Amino acid sequence: MGVLPAQFPAGVTRYTLGLTGFETFDLKGFEGTPMPRGVLTLTIYRADGTVSEVELQSRLDTALEVEYFMAGGMLHFALSQARAA
Repeated sequence: MGVLPAQFPAGVTRYTLGLTGFETFDLKGFEGTPMPRGVLTLTIYRADGTVSEVELQSRLDTALEVEYFMAGGMLHFALSQARAA
């Protein structure tokens, strides 16, 4: 629906990462067109100034899901297809 689904590696959770809700994030791995199930790098900037990174698994599992996401969601994709027809 236009929201990137991503999954932490096994054993990694918001608790093990110590996330408090005061962090900011950068997400890398979408240079160009993303690949289905691609690896993303999440950089976590904490309020105390520390920075950490964790690799995430993109849960855009198919090429069609990538197209939906890149279009801004399933509705935007369907509307653009209807206009092109």
